[in-house]
Amino acid sequence: MTAIRIVKCRALVARAWTALGLVALVSAACGPRPTSAWHAEAGYRWRDLDVRGGRAGFTQMGSSTTGIAFENTVSESSLVANRILGQGAGVALGDVDGDGRVDLFLARTEGCSALFRNLGGWRFEEVTVAAGVGACGRHATGTAFADLDADADLDLVLLATTGPNTIFLNDGAGKFAEHRDLGLDTTGRGGVTVAMADVDGSGKLALYVANYNAYNIEDRVPPQQRAFSQLVRPAGKDQAGKDRYAVMDDFQRDYKLVDRPDLGGMRLSQRAAADEFYVSDGKGHFTREAMTAGRFRDATGARITETAESFTLGARFADLNGDGAPDLYVGNDFEDRDQLWFNDGRGGFRLGGWTAQRQLSNSTMGIDVGDVNGDGLLDLFCVDMLANDSHRLRTQIPTSTSFPKQPGDLTSQLQYQRNSLYINRGDGTFAEAAQYAGVAASGWSWGTMFLDVDLDGWQDILVANGHLWDIMDADVQEGLQNRLNSFDWRRLRWQFPKLALKNVAYRNRGDLTFEDASVSWGFGLEDDVSHALAAADLDGDGDLDVVVNRLDAPALILRNNAKAARVAVRLQGDAPNTQAVGAVIRLEGGAVPLQVREVAVGGLYMSHSDYIASFAMGTSDSATLVVQWRDGRRTTIAGVRGNRMYEIRASASAVTASANAASANAASANAGLANAELPRSTQTEESANSALFVDVSADLRAHTHSEAAFDDWGRQFLLPDALSPLGPGVAWFDTDRDGNEELLVGAGKGGRIAQFQNVGGRMAPTAALFPVAAASLTGVIGVAEGTRTRLFAGVSTWQALSDSEMVAQPAVIGMTLHRGIPAAAADALVGSHASATGPIAVADYDGDGALDLFVGSRAIPMGYPLPPSSGLFKSGNGRFVHDTVNAAELNAVGMVSAATFADLNGDGHADLLLAREWDSILLLLNDGRGRFTRAPASWGLDPFTSRWNGVATGDLDGDGRLDLVATSWGRNTPMQADSARPLVLLHGPVGRRGEQEMILARHDARIGGLAPLTTYARARVAIPDLVRTVGTFAAWADSSVEKSFQTQRGKMSRMNVVTLDQTAFMNRGDRFEAVPLASEAQLAPAFAAAIADFDGDGTEDLFLGQNFSQTTIGWPRADAGRGLLLQNDGTGKLVPLTGRRSGLVIYGDQRGAAYADYDGDGRLDLAVSQNAGATRLFHNRGARPALRVRVKGTASNPDGVGVQLRLVYGERMGPVREVQAGSGYWSQNGAVQLLGKAAEPTAIWVRWPGGAVTRVAVPSGAREVVVSPPPR
Repeated sequence: MTAIRIVKCRALVARAWTALGLVALVSAACGPRPTSAWHAEAGYRWRDLDVRGGRAGFTQMGSSTTGIAFENTVSESSLVANRILGQGAGVALGDVDGDGRVDLFLARTEGCSALFRNLGGWRFEEVTVAAGVGACGRHATGTAFADLDADADLDLVLLATTGPNTIFLNDGAGKFAEHRDLGLDTTGRGGVTVAMADVDGSGKLALYVANYNAYNIEDRVPPQQRAFSQLVRPAGKDQAGKDRYAVMDDFQRDYKLVDRPDLGGMRLSQRAAADEFYVSDGKGHFTREAMTAGRFRDATGARITETAESFTLGARFADLNGDGAPDLYVGNDFEDRDQLWFNDGRGGFRLGGWTAQRQLSNSTMGIDVGDVNGDGLLDLFCVDMLANDSHRLRTQIPTSTSFPKQPGDLTSQLQYQRNSLYINRGDGTFAEAAQYAGVAASGWSWGTMFLDVDLDGWQDILVANGHLWDIMDADVQEGLQNRLNSFDWRRLRWQFPKLALKNVAYRNRGDLTFEDASVSWGFGLEDDVSHALAAADLDGDGDLDVVVNRLDAPALILRNNAKAARVAVRLQGDAPNTQAVGAVIRLEGGAVPLQVREVAVGGLYMSHSDYIASFAMGTSDSATLVVQWRDGRRTTIAGVRGNRMYEIRASASAVTASANAASANAASANAGLANAELPRSTQTEESANSALFVDVSADLRAHTHSEAAFDDWGRQFLLPDALSPLGPGVAWFDTDRDGNEELLVGAGKGGRIAQFQNVGGRMAPTAALFPVAAASLTGVIGVAEGTRTRLFAGVSTWQALSDSEMVAQPAVIGMTLHRGIPAAAADALVGSHASATGPIAVADYDGDGALDLFVGSRAIPMGYPLPPSSGLFKSGNGRFVHDTVNAAELNAVGMVSAATFADLNGDGHADLLLAREWDSILLLLNDGRGRFTRAPASWGLDPFTSRWNGVATGDLDGDGRLDLVATSWGRNTPMQADSARPLVLLHGPVGRRGEQEMILARHDARIGGLAPLTTYARARVAIPDLVRTVGTFAAWADSSVEKSFQTQRGKMSRMNVVTLDQTAFMNRGDRFEAVPLASEAQLAPAFAAAIADFDGDGTEDLFLGQNFSQTTIGWPRADAGRGLLLQNDGTGKLVPLTGRRSGLVIYGDQRGAAYADYDGDGRLDLAVSQNAGATRLFHNRGARPALRVRVKGTASNPDGVGVQLRLVYGERMGPVREVQAGSGYWSQNGAVQLLGKAAEPTAIWVRWPGGAVTRVAVPSGAREVVVSPPPR
């Protein structure tokens, strides 16, 4: 009778969609009366929610309340035989009996799994036996509820480590029948996670099984039989004459050899089980399809010919590129790289190329997708094992091995042991931002999930943590080396302590950063081993509650206490996709402008959340729901109210577009598939036409900066970053004085400066060659002096291996050009000195009409971070003479990374601005007679110490004063800094050879002092005396650096930085006001800063050159940038543009950047140099044409360096622009200025070096105006 009643109830519910009068009958027939009545509308129905709640967070509901008495366990003997059984079991949530309440299935590793029927009011009853889903006698793992046979009820998929994988079909009343004859391979292959999706738009759900392995060979073969020589034999030579190797026959089932250049070469790896992909007939039967059958293709589009064997833990279908079709993300353990498969719209998958994800987690476990920044694009989060407490962070050694990064290596997707947060750019590529967001470390993590816990409109993150053994404990690892024979080898893991951890909740602040809310939300209150988690509305109040399956502890049932207004949505799809899998639901106008959810099956670590979606309404009176169904139909419901539940039918939706037609967007969305940096070929015509810039780098004939690999750490082992790959600079300069500016690019050691001739507005390489660079060249500047032109270049001696080699190199060289042709040899403009040159800049700072020279010292070779001295050099008789008057100000001034001359106080004299590493921006004010003094503290620059990289000036707010933009390392690195907790560098001559060595540190409240960021493993190698005071990793973790280095304290000095932000300093006349740039600017280090009106609207914009790869070993590349254009909104606020809108997509290590209108069309073009990478040239075709202003200066300064210009519009004026030679980062912008027009200008305001001011009329319709100096 019960089964009949429930089936009838389901039929009544269906009829109630169109007959409002049946609602009361439905309520009576379906058991407990809901809190409110349903109201039927056209295509949907709604009811009020009974919202009570309290403080945001969770309340643990004990078994005495819920009746859920479940604990996942596994015996020690089983773990000895198979360690994989310690990886947990899953959760599946869904309404299996059609009564409108979500039921709960918990898988069990040993013994019977359990199903709990929801009775309402937080009471559950176990119905495992009656339902027939106990699945006893197997090691159950991953599970999901899905309608497999198109009968509108939820069936069960259940995996098991050693088998069988099976399907339980639901009869509609919550009774299940196990089937092993529906096509699912029942063999146990270590199945972990289930994911399903309608991959081809047919409505039939394909099934993906993420397989790990059924066992670990190390549990079966003793260590002495696992030596490399015991497993691998020589196998002759290859065609190149190199030795070949093969796994011995007896071990080929369990081991393989893998060529991994990024991991040091050939590696012996355990074999894993291949994943499984199944297609469905829509009636419950599945057919396995080989990964080599043609559906899956590699990043080049070639058919996959070999089935991957990866230790897969996670798989998740989601539309990640916005083309309407589900893509597939596969997360793999160990060094098996994750795989991002883009759907072609027809069910075929193509592997994302290196541009899609520049770096990966090393051991991805759990995966989820959600829109973390409210842009409507689904972002991706993967969890790994990086410790989130300061003790374990310093006592654990990663399971992965890190290797030096190679210069110019763009395509390697390097892996690091940490969580990854991939921010969707909307073009098939992602920026990895976990460190910026504050979610890189959550401990040994398994399951993870996006969920708006507090219903503020922003997706928060929940993580399940813990493991049976802390196998990364470095002290235990080292201690075991001398006692491996003292215990049974099978019990090696039991020598490590248990790693019971608190679960983690990250609250989304709404600015792409998260805060740890584990305790305040009641989520991470006890140390345990939690594996799997899933969410559902278990009490019918419209928010999402959480279930966590733990090992050796009762399952956690967590009630969500949110009291904020919400909108709950459940979809009813058409058969066979009755649960509307793949539909995207958008709430517009709720608590935040846009919230997005996608309906999914499984995809969580071993688990499946219910199909309901919950949105935050905030204080909005009404909002709009938009459902984009998987088949392309759309439903729009306006006037949505808070605290309501909406159930929406697909059958009443309008056809607005074909789902496959949405793949018209896929060409641009799949830009991440490219295997090479070819932005023009990956843009669609539509996106290219709408972009501000178009890539014309092909005109440069693939010019690439040369940078030989250099071991910076061979001399100073603890350098935070390499200093050898800091160039090159780039310059626009009219070398042949024909009125058109050429492009010049610096060179590494052994390379040549490249010159590209401007031929009728197109750039072409010149046949004439510059001399070979004896050392790496830094800043590059072109200087016109009367009838001759010269190119100046800084020379870095950082790579010098001896004092004699260093002395042999001048600090700056000059090359005379005759009609653009360089002389055969370079001249020494400034002789050698004790430092490696960085930036150079020229200006007439003493008012004699000739251009003088500043030479900045970047660092002392083998002496980083000691402060070097820089110098000013006056021009006289064709030579540069050291300015001894100003020498004191520049003595030991610090490590100067960038420099520019600029009149910052508006007195007509060139001041000097220096960006310094581990120091502040230094402003040296010119007294008008060429004497510089440090600006007083009232100017406000001194407090902002940083690892500054670049500096540029420009009038961002249009007030006629030059503001500054200074570039640094951003916030997406392991280094963080603020005024409360500065980043500290302790250094001194404490190295093995008496060399300068250093320790990075930051205050740690746990130990009440400075704690090291440098690892003990590296510190004790570089500073051998350390082991006398600190003998273990634990001691290192629990001691302050003051205590650890008490014997060296007298030798060590301290440097602090309080910010790593890219920062604008707004000039208020006599002080600067610091304004950090937008979050997008903080996702990668920046070097070049170029300020100009790139869109021609009359306000100054900003370009940042980003990325740095040569970080210290063990730290990830800082490569989340692609070059960033920030557009001025007219008030001085800089708003980031997407790569699709700007047209600037540059993946390498950008260094110099410079602008010029090389084709004379009134739009500023941009050149960007890359270290060990291709030089990029971008032609501006989207800007409004600006007024070209050509300064005709004096004989000794013909380009008018130091002249300031403003457009005049009657009574008001536009922003000021200054002609400079040396700015940003080691670069030079073109001398011809383009001033964007906010209206039709009447004149040009000109301030000349020395302070004289003139105005030059602008004829109506003029495209170019020549400005000449006033008569003397």
